[in-house]
Order: sequence, then C-alpha cells, then structure tokens
Amino acid sequence: MPGKHHAVTHRVDMPGYKGRGGIFGDFLHCVKTREKPFRDIEIAHRACTVCHLGNIAYWLRRPIKWDPVKEEIIGDPEAARWLDRPKRPPWTT
Repeated sequence: MPGKHHAVTHRVDMPGYKGRGGIFGDFLHCVKTREKPFRDIEIAHRACTVCHLGNIAYWLRRPIKWDPVKEEIIGDPEAARWLDRPKRPPWTT
C-alpha cells in the first residue's frame, strides 16, 4: 500500500542489565546468581509512592505529610483513606 510504513524493531541489550534478553534476561540472571536486578523493586516502590502521594495531594488540593519509615500519611485521616480501599471477602491485609 503506497505511503504505508513498516516499523522494524531490533532487540538490543541495554547497559546495566546482566545476562541477555533485556529485562527478562536480567531477571533470570539474578534468580540464578542471587544478584540484585538492574530494576530494583525497592526503587520502583519508592517512585510509585511519590506518584501516589502527589495525586492524593492534588485531589485534596493541599499538601500532605508522609512518614517514609511507617509508610503512612501523618495527621490527615482523609488523605490516609486514599492509600487503601475496602477489600472484598475473603481478602484481608
């Protein structure tokens, strides 16, 4: 078809990943060797937390205080309710 473009992708290994095959190869390599993966889950958790807290502050139109050790919003029960939701039985935490 005239004017239609076909994208060609090539697999490349990224610097920082261990093993071959990108994120999946890195994961398998780390399972075998017990090394930390390039994309550490703790870093990802902290990055997601910042995004969630930013959204909560935006929705409530006010700043919030965060305790990073307890992972709790301080002194604002209304904001803290946004961190969880009711679970359907039989699921609990």
